[in-house]
Amino acid sequence: MLTAYNAEQALKLLEENQIDIMFSDVIMPGKNGIELVKEV
Repeated sequence: MLTAYNAEQALKLLEENQIDIMFSDVIMPGKNGIELVKEV
């Protein structure tokens, strides 16, 4: 299991690893979950 503490860490993990499923909070530091999903 991989854990990111903010959206930027999540994006980096997504670039470095093959991710099959992602869970995200709607509210997080930097970006909200909706913005993160749109960027992914």
